[in-house]
Amino acid sequence: MNQEEVSPSSTEEVLLREHGPAVSVPLDSETGRALSASGILRSATPDPGRSGHWLLRAGSSVGAVRIPGGRVLRITPKTSVSRLFFLLGFSLDPARAWRDSREGTIDTGGYEDVVPALAHAVERQIDAALRQGVLQGYRTVEESALFVRGRIREADQVRRYFGRTPVAVVDAKYKVEKADGLLNADLYQALAYATVLGLDEAHLVYAAGREPVRVHEVHGAGIRLFQHSLDLSRPPEGLLSVLDGVARQLAGAPPNP
Repeated sequence: MNQEEVSPSSTEEVLLREHGPAVSVPLDSETGRALSASGILRSATPDPGRSGHWLLRAGSSVGAVRIPGGRVLRITPKTSVSRLFFLLGFSLDPARAWRDSREGTIDTGGYEDVVPALAHAVERQIDAALRQGVLQGYRTVEESALFVRGRIREADQVRRYFGRTPVAVVDAKYKVEKADGLLNADLYQALAYATVLGLDEAHLVYAAGREPVRVHEVHGAGIRLFQHSLDLSRPPEGLLSVLDGVARQLAGAPPNP
């Protein structure tokens, strides 16, 4: 019978080849039976000629697995990894199959394991692509979609759905104004709204705050940012009156006396 032997000193790794000859490996009975029942190998049987050894023969499965005791069982493909990569690419798209030469081989740096071979091959492809220089600039694409990708054209959205140029922008914040009255992120957001929509003011409304209204002048931009603080503990009539005042300010009308 055609078989190979693994020395008892080879405790780290057992190497088999896909559909290759059986290899005599020193294993205890429990480990041998576990490999036999796993389905990883074509066969795993006690070696009749050597006590304490098992004959392991690989089938069509390739890869590596750690067996009890810490040893690694590695099954290499009968086809070289470089050619295997090409065949995989060819099966997906014959016209664009990955190859580094006319013979259909791929430079894997002499590695036989899949992970290091793939890492080396990909690094070579990236290096060749970047050697020509990184693509500069951006391509502008405008589209209607169900999700956000890129920048939303807020002004166009308002004009499309309301049919006119926006006259005011207000952002209701479901939180309390800070003790120092400064919420820089909110102010920057309001400034962005006003700038995009072409307005000279923007309004932020909070659930509570120290002052009913605070005004921030953005120098050089001609934009004013208003922070309105509501007292939600007020009776409904009083709260509605305050909201009416904010609404009238947004519309540019004078407040009620």
